[in-house]
Amino acid sequence: MHPHDPSAFGPLLEQLLEGNIDDVSRARLIALMEADPALRAEAARQLVLSDALKNLASNEDGEQFVELVTEHAFHLGGEGENEFTERVMQRLPLRRRRPGLLAATALIGLCAVATFLIFRGGDAAHGATIATLRQIDDRGSIVSTEEIAQGYKHQLAGGLLRLDFTNGAVVAIEGPADFEIVSGMVMKLGSGKLNAWCPETAHGFQVLTSKATVTDLGTSFGVNAAADGSANFVVLDGLIEVSDGGGTHRLDEGKAMQSGNSGLHTVAFKADAFHRTWPLASGILSARGAVKAAPPGTAEQLAKMEDNEAVLVIPERRGVPFNHPIEVELSAPGEISLKHAPVRQTLAPRPGTFLRSFLIRYNPIGRPGDKFQRFEGEVTFDRPVLAICAHGAVLEASDPMFATGPWLSADGAIEFRGIDLDQPEQHADLVHLSEDRQTVRIVFNAGLSTDDLRVIVEEEGSR
Repeated sequence: MHPHDPSAFGPLLEQLLEGNIDDVSRARLIALMEADPALRAEAARQLVLSDALKNLASNEDGEQFVELVTEHAFHLGGEGENEFTERVMQRLPLRRRRPGLLAATALIGLCAVATFLIFRGGDAAHGATIATLRQIDDRGSIVSTEEIAQGYKHQLAGGLLRLDFTNGAVVAIEGPADFEIVSGMVMKLGSGKLNAWCPETAHGFQVLTSKATVTDLGTSFGVNAAADGSANFVVLDGLIEVSDGGGTHRLDEGKAMQSGNSGLHTVAFKADAFHRTWPLASGILSARGAVKAAPPGTAEQLAKMEDNEAVLVIPERRGVPFNHPIEVELSAPGEISLKHAPVRQTLAPRPGTFLRSFLIRYNPIGRPGDKFQRFEGEVTFDRPVLAICAHGAVLEASDPMFATGPWLSADGAIEFRGIDLDQPEQHADLVHLSEDRQTVRIVFNAGLSTDDLRVIVEEEGSR
């Protein structure tokens, strides 16, 4: 059964009313209601026969209850579509219908239906923002910013753009591509490449392609849709569900699937197609010089990545609660160098704030010998840098909080981790944080061992 086949509505609604609906089925039901006014009306009629509004009813008589529900329904009419749907869903599981509600069913049903129509019309009239679209040029600079509402359609001839949804989902798209924003939780991709990252607040986020639908179950994933309707789905972290008319499949990290005329079938995990969108969805606007964003991969793959020719920027953990103190060495614009020795400092925890980090790392392939190589370049992030850890002991102390793998050298040992300031001036390392705190410039003079540092930023949505 296709997830957007109207025949699925009845069974899904029954699950909802019985209180045993899961996240994936809830997302399907929402998508069906968003697409069909008749289904919204039917859902409204059924919902008012449940105890979803029990907290409004208490012990009032029928007339008082109708007044309360009517007032609440029209109050909801001023909210956005997703906000209303989420409020309804948050009242689940629904309990048995109460006979005392039947007398008010007709009036409440009309109010509920009116609510659906009001919030849809309100969104269209007032252009309620559900995402911010940023166009990115080849240097990683944001050239335009636009707030968009549901129903937004775009044909991208080339280049990159990023969508930051109000629910926390982040989607990076590479052109040529065409897409439509159906709602805050659903988008259509006709063709093109995208990477999506969905925090807990956006679990259930869906990308609809011509022949299949991917549903986020808490993850980072990529979709590459071709003009002929086929599409590839890869999971870089977490779990997704891919569905078409022939069935539903769950994929975890390091797995891939393809949709086409013959249905869904597993394929080898290859993430190369997302080498431009993955960094952007991860928070890397640009990398220049000898610094480059790591290619897309799972945490295990990234932890083992080696490169003799470049310093890699590797995304680490996201959404890390800032509940413990962190020892760092640079927390303001400036530099760490032979002339500006780092001063260790402790950042006090800030409950309610969430962090993420990136490892800027040179990790040579095998043993390159005693030859020193000079690497100079910079990386610009999508938000200000909170702090930098640059020496081995400080890096290791922050590993349990941020690391996604054991950062070892080729033979499984850690040698001279961090940057080196005790070398002759011509071979000393340098780290510089720009005045706007978004660009980190490095000079690494590396030989036998790894050179690395950790950049910590504040996650979107922290308070």
